[in-house]
Amino acid sequence: RNAAEFSHREKDDMEVSVVGLSCAEEGCDMTQESCVCEFTPLPNWVYAMHIPRSSTNVAIVVSPTCAKFGEGCTLHAQELYHFFHTLYPRADITYNVITATSSWYMRMITADVLVCPPGEGCLLPAIARDAYTYVYEKTDPTVSTWLTCVPDNYLTRLTVPTYPPAFVQGDCRHLRARIGAWSPDMALAPSLQYSSPVDGYLGCADTNFVATAEDPYRPPTTYRWDESVWATCPVEVMTKNELCTQMDRLGLTRMLFVGDHTTMTQAVSLASILGQNSDISLDTSVVPNFTKTITCAGTTIGSFELSYIRNDRLEEPGTTPSPGFPNCGPTNEQFCYPWSTDYSSFAGKQLLIMNTGYHWADDWQGYITNFQNFVGVIDDAAG
Repeated sequence: RNAAEFSHREKDDMEVSVVGLSCAEEGCDMTQESCVCEFTPLPNWVYAMHIPRSSTNVAIVVSPTCAKFGEGCTLHAQELYHFFHTLYPRADITYNVITATSSWYMRMITADVLVCPPGEGCLLPAIARDAYTYVYEKTDPTVSTWLTCVPDNYLTRLTVPTYPPAFVQGDCRHLRARIGAWSPDMALAPSLQYSSPVDGYLGCADTNFVATAEDPYRPPTTYRWDESVWATCPVEVMTKNELCTQMDRLGLTRMLFVGDHTTMTQAVSLASILGQNSDISLDTSVVPNFTKTITCAGTTIGSFELSYIRNDRLEEPGTTPSPGFPNCGPTNEQFCYPWSTDYSSFAGKQLLIMNTGYHWADDWQGYITNFQNFVGVIDDAAG
């Protein structure tokens, strides 16, 4: 989401996502004993694609006609209720049949994210919204709505994905590693080891470990992740060849990490996996930034750069720190090495991985302002 929208949020704001379930055609009346209400649920993975993990509240709202006459409507709502509890463990999950039309509309219009399976009851709230609205429209000629007749300036506010939804391999990035468990795998463990220990304190665990016949590898490095829901989206061990293949496919010639100490450990770990952790110093008397060239034989790019720049707050105060002499933060105790010129002047295509860390304490407004400035820097570089 862009910085302008982000700036309106408060620290304790809720992020509400709503799923609206209704009949394909709302021609039923609650006074009737029976009525034909076509209800078509979406696969569970579709909701996971659209509802962000940052949601604090996920509400399933059901029209009374769908609940009374829609075959499978109530069952689908109940299944979603339990499924969302697993998928969004930190969110408040609710399920309600909304009898008042005004409440039905208001819940959907005011939501941060709205997902509409095929159904007329969701359409009016959908076109009244500004963004983050996903409407699935059934194309069966026997069941059609007036959505295609809506003026273009309304349709541009919402997303109308292809129906029925078709899963593609790229969708796995939204689903994997969300529901599953860690399992020991000694056959995989050898491929999870660094070829040489990391220098300094980051490598203490490896350096101090004494292998035995029973424990040839450090226990934390002997597990694999097993998906319990989306088995077709496994977490695979990344190898240098696979990384080179993907960097080549995307035409990327640099991977740039910018951030605090946590980001540094990620960059050092990746360099270690790729066998390039030599001459990376963690000595506090040495500038922590580094660049490694990763050779990719048999690819068009030939190689790519793996770089790290220390910047605890993703800001540039106009000075350059040095070991022992920080230059940013409210008490001037943090390190913010310049990074934007290095980023914008790079001639090739690059992947930027950034993190501002935990250096904000209760300064929520400062964090928002900082994030806005960061997005502005990226926009300027892109322009």
